[in-house]
Amino acid sequence: MNRIFPFLVLATACGVSAAACSSGGHLLSDPQKTCALVSACGSASGPFGGLGITCEETDAFNNIDTSQLGSDEQTIVQQLKCVDAASDCAAVQACTTVPAAQASVCAGSTMPRCSGNYLVDCGSSIGGMTQGQDCSAAGLICVQSAGGATCATAACDPATTQPSCDGDKIVRCEPSGGLVSEDCALNSTSECSSTGGCHSSFGGTCSLVGDVATCTGTGAACDVDTYKASCDGTTVVTCAGGKVSRVDCTSLDPSTTCVQAGDGTVSCAGAGKECTENTPESCAKGVITYCMWGTKATLDCTSYGLSGCAVSPGSMPAQAHCTP
Repeated sequence: MNRIFPFLVLATACGVSAAACSSGGHLLSDPQKTCALVSACGSASGPFGGLGITCEETDAFNNIDTSQLGSDEQTIVQQLKCVDAASDCAAVQACTTVPAAQASVCAGSTMPRCSGNYLVDCGSSIGGMTQGQDCSAAGLICVQSAGGATCATAACDPATTQPSCDGDKIVRCEPSGGLVSEDCALNSTSECSSTGGCHSSFGGTCSLVGDVATCTGTGAACDVDTYKASCDGTTVVTCAGGKVSRVDCTSLDPSTTCVQAGDGTVSCAGAGKECTENTPESCAKGVITYCMWGTKATLDCTSYGLSGCAVSPGSMPAQAHCTP
């Protein structure tokens, strides 16, 4: 699945998770502005309204309680805040690129590297600038080893540091030698049975399973080989790490509900019935018409200082984006 910027990589997980609505105010001053700028200033293509790119993703992040996030998600939060404060493509691209002085650390390498506390994504560029991020902006440090580089809370030894729990968070040591944390209540995990079938589980907490820290549900014991995921009204009910997990989709976003697909999988998806992720998007006089959580929506790109909009050539179904 293509995404505009690295900060949206985890947003798909957020889009199907159980993160509670923020009690301390929304993350973004104008989610539609962020959606418009990212679509116009990025380097990838995908659905404007869907989870592949921006609008539903930014809306989901706008409703979560950022105080509960792990280090993995805190870097996303900082980049989203940066885009929220931007007014043009140069400012947006600066949110996900590094200064030339830091980019010089690559010296022909395509492996991620550290330059001070900057994580430099060598080999990836946008607008002629090397992609990366300032780890310190998220209160983290950049850690590098032969295994790569990452924004982390501390250095660690991948050979000896085992996953552990910190409340609802699972703490692990990356191959780069950086200690990171991930909020089990926020991200989805894949559960696979001994017969080879897999399903996604949502929400939960960090628990020890056979002395190994893992994300689990908080309910009764369950067997991933036999448990059938289901919907209980707006609530997704799955088996996560050997325990039943219940996630009310409206805690993610009031516009979502539990949806069960024909193959038996369940997820949080738009509650609206007007359109789906397969509904073609359109562009007319700078205004994009798209599907947002199952409801038809429009966005005027020109209202954010952008030149207009366009439909990506060859996209099926049609996918629109704002233009710089």
